[in-house]
Amino acid sequence: MTRLWAEQGGDFIEGTDKGANTEFSGKTGAQYRNPADPELRLDFVTPQVRGGGPVVLPELGLALECLKFMEFSLEQTTQAVLMSNEGACLVNIPAPQRYAIHKLIVQGERPIEQRVKAHKDVEQSAALLQCLLAASQADLVAAAWWDATNRGWGWRQRCVQGRRALLARHPELATAELWESPEETAHLLRSPANAKRLLAATEQPARGRGVRPNNKKP
Repeated sequence: MTRLWAEQGGDFIEGTDKGANTEFSGKTGAQYRNPADPELRLDFVTPQVRGGGPVVLPELGLALECLKFMEFSLEQTTQAVLMSNEGACLVNIPAPQRYAIHKLIVQGERPIEQRVKAHKDVEQSAALLQCLLAASQADLVAAAWWDATNRGWGWRQRCVQGRRALLARHPELATAELWESPEETAHLLRSPANAKRLLAATEQPARGRGVRPNNKKP
């Protein structure tokens, strides 16, 4: 039994080859479409592999499209239930906080002709982050952000670019709860100079040395 990851309208779900369509041509980026449901489209994708792929599954007639950065979404997955008139099934899905960060990363990878989809990436990320913030789970986002931004310069550059696009449309998400993790604070405190500055910054308001409001009339 082969494990597959299918992207449905930008959302990843995990399935198996049980009951798989046997009419795929084996071409890269194989899709499943249901004539009875024009809105349903499954794109079979997999994380980037050495050499760039594609990953061929001859027994299924599939050549999976390799996507950069996809592995980030597929770590620490969680479970959900898919409901239909025929019944329900349990599926593995990305953790919402990791999927939100992944969307910020890939939005900048979209070519010009896919800017509408890049806009959708940002809006999907915003919706997830708003829900996580409202559910007091900002710490999960901060931990995922720390993980992504510490995977190398390229990762961090794309993360920062994606966050800039997000905050331009959703400034209410510019909160330290989402973007500052305990790991980042611990990393900063490893430097005695940084620790001294942070301590001084926290002590200044208590000593009455904070920034005074400007009460002068213009």
